[in-house]
Amino acid sequence: MEYDSRRFQEFLRKNGLDQIIVIDTCVFMFDHFVMKKAFRSLIIIPQTVIRELKNLTLHCKASVRRRANRSLKAIFGERLEYELKEGIFISKNKCFVLIRSTQKIYFRQATADNEIISLAVDIEREKAKGKVILFSRDNLLRAKARNKGVDAKPYNKNSFNEIFGKQKEGVAF
Repeated sequence: MEYDSRRFQEFLRKNGLDQIIVIDTCVFMFDHFVMKKAFRSLIIIPQTVIRELKNLTLHCKASVRRRANRSLKAIFGERLEYELKEGIFISKNKCFVLIRSTQKIYFRQATADNEIISLAVDIEREKAKGKVILFSRDNLLRAKARNKGVDAKPYNKNSFNEIFGKQKEGVAF
């Protein structure tokens, strides 16, 4: 199913999601349980991230391959990739996960980082409500994203605790 902007806006409005989170590849490599830490959010995984993780499973040393495999397993579990393109709801933490590719590249070169930032810019421009946050451990990516007007935050294991803090009281993780 092709991405539908109206469906996206309707979903945000109907479910009252507080945040729209875009996650970079290096965040999954650092903490493959990142999706379980969000609360009442739309989590968007760029198609570029999936492609990068798959490439890491093929062309890197064993320790990197294991981390990339764990990240892919955390994203997909038993689901197929096309199911995540349509989106799935994680009831435990009230999140919706969606894989999406960018509509337009806002840079001269179509590098992986630029595609991820362009996706965040697309979402920022078409959102109905909610705050778009790009999480990355890459300083250069965050700087480029801020230059394009995207709220980019560094990710560490406590990043979501700072953002969601009191919202997730009463939810077991």
